[in-house]
Amino acid sequence: MKFRQALIGFVSLLGAASAHALVDPGSHYDNANNFSTAQNPNGVWSYGYSYAVGGEFNAFATSASASNGLQTWFTLNLPDIGTLVYHNASLNPLSLSTATVAGLEAGFHPGIESLAIYRFTAPSAGTYNVEASFFTHDSSATGVDVYVLKNGGTSLFAAPLAHSGAYTFTFWSGGVTLAAGGTLDFVVGSAGNYLHDATGLGVQIAAVPEPQTYALLGIGLGIVGIAARRRAYMQG
Repeated sequence: MKFRQALIGFVSLLGAASAHALVDPGSHYDNANNFSTAQNPNGVWSYGYSYAVGGEFNAFATSASASNGLQTWFTLNLPDIGTLVYHNASLNPLSLSTATVAGLEAGFHPGIESLAIYRFTAPSAGTYNVEASFFTHDSSATGVDVYVLKNGGTSLFAAPLAHSGAYTFTFWSGGVTLAAGGTLDFVVGSAGNYLHDATGLGVQIAAVPEPQTYALLGIGLGIVGIAARRRAYMQG
């Protein structure tokens, strides 16, 4: 009887821990779905700018929300005030001069001298699977440079996003190991021409369960199997 009670207690605890580690909804992050103008940083996301690739990160100080669903973060006194991040909170596409932002999409725009940045900060140490899509929002786009940086300096991805007269995109994915507080920066720069540089960004980040989670789950299933066989033997 004591063995049975201990077994039930252990399996219940194991199941709760394993389920939390495997299906915790907080382990998935999306720059568009998580966008907010309430505060900066906003959970794992920060919005800001730098004056060089890998340069000092400066958080945007001002946010705004328009009645059409456009949400933005920016800083008023930049030498080139067009540097910002944005999000369409509505389900309908927004037309902004020559740019069109689909419903629920996010993006950013660099300045003449500064780069716009979405920064992800790891809430805990571990490996994260990352997918990032950069794409043109402006039909008159002249081309930008895009980057993914680890911890503010290590380049994981760098590419020009040229414009060919139609929708253009580039994509990067990979597994990244970060310490708690480690960062990933998703960056856009003007590539020398500031005009028509509105660039969409879609980032999906998911924490990879640690190997011991699967080991514990396997042990738990093994114990359940042993208990079931023991019970069948005793009843037989």
